[in-house]
Amino acid sequence: MSKTKRLAYKIPFKLEVVKYAKEHGNRAAERHFGPPPTEKMIREWRKQEDQLQKLDKTKHTFRGHAAKWPQLEMDMKEWITLHRNMGFSVSTKMIIYEAKRIAVEKGIKDFTGSPSWCYRFMRRSGLAMSSCVLPSTPCLLCDPTCSITASSYNAGCLFCTALCSNLPVSGYQG
Repeated sequence: MSKTKRLAYKIPFKLEVVKYAKEHGNRAAERHFGPPPTEKMIREWRKQEDQLQKLDKTKHTFRGHAAKWPQLEMDMKEWITLHRNMGFSVSTKMIIYEAKRIAVEKGIKDFTGSPSWCYRFMRRSGLAMSSCVLPSTPCLLCDPTCSITASSYNAGCLFCTALCSNLPVSGYQG
């Protein structure tokens, strides 16, 4: 028996095959589009049709693991976004500490908050670890008279760094 490479199919193709299979039958769809896809694959896709229609059409389906604590991760993503929008750099340790605090608050007992969880969470959420983001509005936390924004901030200027000390200097490519 020859070894064949496993193929991956995008959602629009699967939905097209399912539509054809509904009109003409699974075996006719197999003859028309494949093999592969095989009749068994088409049967599985027909079972998953509702889920397929809800998913992002540009992706392959059901890739990666779902979050074990989705509400915790939604809260963490909101927390990270809020802090980055204010111009703060957010480290892995800060993320883990805040996640543990939220887990205790929500009564989640089995959450450990390991660095590998943090990495997977950031990847699932589409967030970058090394993100030093300057605010688009003036940072009023350290000085109510501050008028420095991302467009006017100069990392090399001593006046800018002295006036608004909480803005991240390292990692900013202005």
